[in-house]
Amino acid sequence: MLNLLYDPDRSTVQNRMVYDSTRCQIRVSFHVELAPRNVLAPRAYVDGISVYSFDVGPMVVEGEEGGEGWSIGLRVCW
Repeated sequence: MLNLLYDPDRSTVQNRMVYDSTRCQIRVSFHVELAPRNVLAPRAYVDGISVYSFDVGPMVVEGEEGGEGWSIGLRVCW
């Protein structure tokens, strides 16, 4: 349907993906500019952001080195 109203050769799509390790999130932002087939019609602009969160939760790793026990608290993100 969009091919009938807008020219795909003159339309543009830009996107960017950023990983935020402190929040365990991936953010995908996009900007779309649709050029109409009719020269007199206005261009259409669409912007958007998608956020994907990955949080496995806290994890404790324990071990022993040189006869002394130790533990480390970790937050795991995939």
